[in-house]
Amino acid sequence: MHRHNAVTPQSPRGDLLELVGAIKQGEETVSITSMWRVHAETLTQAAALAPCLPPDLIFTQLVPLMFVRMQTARPIPCRLAAARTLLVYLRHMNTSEQRDHISNTLVSEFCEGNSCHKRMLFLSVATMVLEMFSKAFFKSNFFRPLLSLH
Repeated sequence: MHRHNAVTPQSPRGDLLELVGAIKQGEETVSITSMWRVHAETLTQAAALAPCLPPDLIFTQLVPLMFVRMQTARPIPCRLAAARTLLVYLRHMNTSEQRDHISNTLVSEFCEGNSCHKRMLFLSVATMVLEMFSKAFFKSNFFRPLLSLH
């Protein structure tokens, strides 16, 4: 979308909100079906919105959705797809407050989560962070919490 200038971060705010609303509604529709492969692909493809939308809109509209899907999607591939998309969004955040909020929420909800499934998902997230971000970013945000897992 961004390559063809169909949707850019400078597009009218109302148009962007309408687009995000339609995408969220489509994702919600797919999430309640038994077609988990389609749902996982939908979550994966949502990462393509990162360069097309303003970071504040991503942070307020799509980041919470990815956290919800990481916690509530039953199939593991859907949870992993939501996590990877969330990390793509993390890369596109402008402010350190937004980046810190996402990182801290990942640690508090998943590393310090009460279920082994959440903690195992955090291990997968940590692996993705190592693949997608610098070692310094990993060390400053995820290394100590990862060592504290038990």
